[in-house]
Amino acid sequence: MHLVAGRLFAAADNQAAAPHTVIVNHEIVRRCFGSSNPIGQHVKAGFGVNAEIIGVVTDAKYRDLRENANDVDDS
Repeated sequence: MHLVAGRLFAAADNQAAAPHTVIVNHEIVRRCFGSSNPIGQHVKAGFGVNAEIIGVVTDAKYRDLRENANDVDDS
């Protein structure tokens, strides 16, 4: 995956007082934000934690190298 917008995690993101941050992929951006810029937007992450989107990466293949990177099993 390659960074296409925003930034990667930094050491400061790991500090106890730092806000929660996430990096999302293109598919999340397409599904949730359409053509809007997701950087700086807040989303619910694991365990209901509010997290700020700091970066966007390209989509990846998770199960099979032959699958389309955009194929997502919504089951």
